[in-house]
Amino acid sequence: MSRVGARALAAWALALLAAASAPMPAAAQDGVRRCVASDGRLIFTDRPCDALQAVPAGEPGSPDDGRPPAFSLRECPRTPEQLGDEARLSFATRDVNRLAGLFDWSGWSSRSAESRMADLDDLLAHRLVEVRVETPEADDPGVVRLGLDPDAPAPPPVPVLVVALEPAGGGFTPDERRYPLHEHAACWWMGR
Repeated sequence: MSRVGARALAAWALALLAAASAPMPAAAQDGVRRCVASDGRLIFTDRPCDALQAVPAGEPGSPDDGRPPAFSLRECPRTPEQLGDEARLSFATRDVNRLAGLFDWSGWSSRSAESRMADLDDLLAHRLVEVRVETPEADDPGVVRLGLDPDAPAPPPVPVLVVALEPAGGGFTPDERRYPLHEHAACWWMGR
């Protein structure tokens, strides 16, 4: 390396060292604050929580005050009912990504997933009537057990998430979409 190149490299290294050791702005010194908004949404910011009309996470009275929550956005739904609650919240906030996060996307092709996302976006444009979880009875005569030994114990019934939407054209019967639910890794998911 030439003397000029070595000097340029040394000057660059000194400038980098000086920049790294320079005092940081107060917000950066304070670090990132973890705040909870009134709707329970977790916010990471360098500003004070009250500037965002939020409270610091972990403080008494905040949704994240150290007590185990019934359901947290950082966790998956542990019961079909929690999944239904999260689906309702997706409609209330018109958040297609929140709703999509309730699906088990295993085995979906890109084309199928893109199509489903467009369907979900369209679904959220409609007025929600209700979201309910239905679990058929194991001995329901409507449950067909094809190819199974009639003497074998019945498999557990599959719960279904029913999304009822306001009927198009002013009809009286809600438009219902039914999604089978399944448990995987201690979480409940919507299927195809």
